[in-house]
Parts: sequence; C-alpha cells; structure tokens
Amino acid sequence: GRPLPIFFFSLVSLRKPKLIICNGSDVCSSMLLHFPPIENVDYKSLTSYQTKTLIDGVEHVLWIVLSGFIGRVDDRNKRRLGIEIEGIIDQLGLEL
Repeated sequence: GRPLPIFFFSLVSLRKPKLIICNGSDVCSSMLLHFPPIENVDYKSLTSYQTKTLIDGVEHVLWIVLSGFIGRVDDRNKRRLGIEIEGIIDQLGLEL
C-alpha cells in the first residue's frame, strides 16, 4: 500500500472516527498497512475489521470496511457491502 497523506492521520486524531469505509484496492492496502487488524487474520478474505490506534495517549478502537472501487462493484456485492456496513453501524449504535 501507498503511504497515507499526513493530513489523514491528523483527521483521524481530530475526529476520532468509529468507522472508516475505504474505496479502492490501493486505499484498502494502505489502511491495512497503517491500521492493521487487532486480530491475526488472512488479509485476502478480509472485508472489514477492527483496529486500534493511539490518539493523545489513549487507545482508540475503530472499524475499517474494505471495498473495491464502488463504481466497478456489481449490484449484488454493493448490497452485501451495504448490509455489512449497516451491521457495523447498528453494532456501534451510530445514527446517520
């Protein structure tokens, strides 16, 4: 994966997101590099995972959802992705 821009890390530190949705394989690879899964898993079959990072000395846990480029994903997989994201949102108790 490519290095993520410095401002991205600043945004994560400032906003403390609970969920990040990645669009495209390059972004997904970079996220796996910089925000690895908490659990030891096979990256090739991974579609979403929890990770943790230190923000101001405090451990912050967040979900990362990996997807291909949305414009190239067929309708069935778009729906599968939507169901997965909805499940994480429900689990976190987030409102849109």
